[in-house]
Amino acid sequence: RAGASLDAIQTSGSQELDQEHKELERQVQSTTNLGTANQSRQRWVTATWYAAQEVQRNQEHTSGEGRLNLVEAVKKVMDQDENAAAEALKKEKADRQKRYMGYLDSYFVTFVTMSATIYVLYANDIHFLTQSNPHNGDAIIYGFTFFFTLIFILEVIARSIVQVVDPHRYFLTFFFWLDIIAILSLVPDIIYWFSSIGHPDGINGGLNVFAGDETNRQEGAWDLLTLSRSGRAARAGARAARIIRVLNLVQRLKRIHAERTTTDHEHLGVMRTNDDESFRHHPKSHLVEDGTDMGSKLDARISRYFVYCVGTMLIVAIVLSAALERSYATQVRGDIRNMAAIFDGVGRDPDAELWREYLSLFKEQKEKIGNELLFLEVDGTRIFGDETRIKDFRAPPPAVLTFNLDFADGSNWVMHLADEDAAHRDLIGNIVFTTSVIVVLGSMTWLMSSSVRRDVVVPMEGLMDIIQSIRKDPMKPITTKLDEKSTRVEEVVQVEQALVQLGALLQMGLGEAGAKIIRTSLKDNGLDVNVAGKIVQAIFGFCDIRNFTDCTEVLQADVVKLVNNVGSIVHDVTIENHGAPNKNIGDAFLLVWKPKGSLTVRQIAESALRSYVSIIIEMTRDTVLLKWAARHDIQERMPGYKVRLGCGLHYGWAIECAIGSHHKIDASYLSPHVNLSSRLEAATKQYGVPILLSGEMHGLMSDEVRTLCRLIDRVTVKGSNAPMYLYTYDVPSLQRFGGQISDEIHLGLDKLSLYDYWKRVRPYTSEKFRLTWQMAMHSYLGGADGQQADWKQAKLYLNKCLQVHPDDGPSLAVLAYLEANCVDKSTMQKPSNWVGYRPLTEK
Repeated sequence: RAGASLDAIQTSGSQELDQEHKELERQVQSTTNLGTANQSRQRWVTATWYAAQEVQRNQEHTSGEGRLNLVEAVKKVMDQDENAAAEALKKEKADRQKRYMGYLDSYFVTFVTMSATIYVLYANDIHFLTQSNPHNGDAIIYGFTFFFTLIFILEVIARSIVQVVDPHRYFLTFFFWLDIIAILSLVPDIIYWFSSIGHPDGINGGLNVFAGDETNRQEGAWDLLTLSRSGRAARAGARAARIIRVLNLVQRLKRIHAERTTTDHEHLGVMRTNDDESFRHHPKSHLVEDGTDMGSKLDARISRYFVYCVGTMLIVAIVLSAALERSYATQVRGDIRNMAAIFDGVGRDPDAELWREYLSLFKEQKEKIGNELLFLEVDGTRIFGDETRIKDFRAPPPAVLTFNLDFADGSNWVMHLADEDAAHRDLIGNIVFTTSVIVVLGSMTWLMSSSVRRDVVVPMEGLMDIIQSIRKDPMKPITTKLDEKSTRVEEVVQVEQALVQLGALLQMGLGEAGAKIIRTSLKDNGLDVNVAGKIVQAIFGFCDIRNFTDCTEVLQADVVKLVNNVGSIVHDVTIENHGAPNKNIGDAFLLVWKPKGSLTVRQIAESALRSYVSIIIEMTRDTVLLKWAARHDIQERMPGYKVRLGCGLHYGWAIECAIGSHHKIDASYLSPHVNLSSRLEAATKQYGVPILLSGEMHGLMSDEVRTLCRLIDRVTVKGSNAPMYLYTYDVPSLQRFGGQISDEIHLGLDKLSLYDYWKRVRPYTSEKFRLTWQMAMHSYLGGADGQQADWKQAKLYLNKCLQVHPDDGPSLAVLAYLEANCVDKSTMQKPSNWVGYRPLTEK
């Protein structure tokens, strides 16, 4: 690798470069470890190579202080490499994060988490309803709950790590805390499960472990049951969190489906567009779906509001349920007080007949409402029941009501009522309530979200798509994506139509040269006209309407219609042939062809010539232009007038830029080559031809097309001392005007390829004529220095050409120049200062 860098320097052919390279290597190695870092060393070699080439090019054209230093050049290239590497790393990180988010939002992960959430919502209730034995299957049910809890925890951790960038940030957001609450609501179930492991009595036995030792086992169990029942409100709130999680997962599934559908449609659209563009030889710019977060944000906001609604409903339901339970508890305490009074009245004799009748009546009353008296104790003495029956009932959910009353006389009454029917009603109520909330609120959320998405999100995303499309490819045709049937918001349709029209106006006003202005302004949210332009290589075409001054004096304000009719033909044909209109200057049009996509420079050059040939032919058969030319006032002013163009084509460099200020800007091209195309157009009047091509333009085309063009002169133009060859194409006419081209010929790309075009639209001059003309040019110019010129022979050949085509403009123009500048008209001797070219007098 070290040898490679040395070879790169030697390639520059400069001893000074080698010395500067050594100095730079010493400086860089003092601060970086290039000897051990292969990647850095490779970048060093690459940077040195490109910098050496830049320095070599600079030194060939510069001297003194303006010469580049290799140290600065290499550092500049390496800085560019660092920036590119940082951007690539940033993009790779963003792509990786997007890929991970795709995994988390995949159908599989969403299905698993939704199934787990539905399980923890319904599994316990269904299990408690279907299993009469409180010990049967509890460990399995709670074991799955623990497993799914781990899945929830892993999901929360993964989303907290991956979704860290707005607008998809998850950590410490509303839905993060919602998921945390849902996970915490499973902690009691997990505790029940762990407490039952290895205990012979299962879940209930595990609960009794927390009740204390055997001597206090009964009292501890009652306290735990009471605690469990009093925690119903907390479990109801936790259930609400789980319900909202289900609704959130449903929204996520809907969003995934919408994104997948949109992606598929865009993919198909890109495939179709690529097929169409490849047919037209246009490259398709890849649209990165930046998209918008409006849908996600609105969905999240709607879900959040429904969480508040569900929470409010649950709080109201819990308050009402607690009030009812408090009322019932007050009633039972009153019954116990009455029972204590009767028990005291019979001398606390449990076998007294009055006491037994009252106790029997109490039991019957409670059984009618689904309660069973399990146990009654007075001052530590069992009056009724068996304390071991507690094992026949579940702790979660609580199925026993415990009452412990102390009276003024110091007596203590403890009563336990079995409330299993109420527990079952609670379970059924939980299932019905949960299902109702999911169905009703889920439907409401879905309908509201769909309505918002249809009437707000989709239209706004359509508008953003238009903006993104303009930002990415300002010259791409803008199409309307909405209509009044696709959205109920008519104003949105009007806004989109206005945006499409404004975008089209931007394209028409700024053209292809303004694409960078549009893209930069939309990206940076501002317009900075004071920026450097971009140097491009392009073909510049300048065309002008003939006799425009006379037409203006006759038509007055209606001349605008004539200009626009001509402009419509010029622009349509130019765009179809891979060019771009740039400026409309009164009666003139500046057109530009830049190499693009898979098209070669040769294809672009031939397309530019084809554009002008087709424009001239189309103008001769356009009915609107024929009506303008046939007007009586026009013919009276200019007898035999036809709407014609003069066209100049030249290839060279130019600065593509925005010219102006914040008050007014024009996107155009600054270059002497643009002026040359204008001077070529002006020279078409002098030579009597519709098209003039420069030698630079002529040299870009294939041999087949070049042979169809005529070299008509070698000149220097104003502002340049370099001689330039001038060529023309003898545009054929339609059969209705005595030409050889069918009046019905279709000149579009969809009917004629470039290869077929030049076989169908051949010059009106014959090969024999062009051969005679070529001999006339050889005699006229006399080689590169003009020493072989024979103007007398040239005149003979020119006269032969005029015998075939008496009105041939180039023959008349060159012959007039020969006769006006020869030393003697009889001998046609060339002047002594003839050097093979002449100055072009036409500006």
